[in-house]
Amino acid sequence: MERDSKGNIYTEIKNIRLTYVKSANRAPDKDWPGSDVIRIQAYRDGTSKSLHRGAEIPVDKKEDVIDIVSELLKIHKAL
Repeated sequence: MERDSKGNIYTEIKNIRLTYVKSANRAPDKDWPGSDVIRIQAYRDGTSKSLHRGAEIPVDKKEDVIDIVSELLKIHKAL
């Protein structure tokens, strides 16, 4: 997997970057203190790597990632 400038792993899907940020790499004054998070960001345009600020989903256990995927599949099924 790719790593960002802070050492967090990430992957990209079209114009979206999904980054896994460990709690140890986050300032204690951030939202969701003590939790790892998955950050979801969109690129600002198709010509640069500049990102919009993104949403962060707390991940306290591995099953939380499965829950995220399950909810995405519910959206897909409803199409």
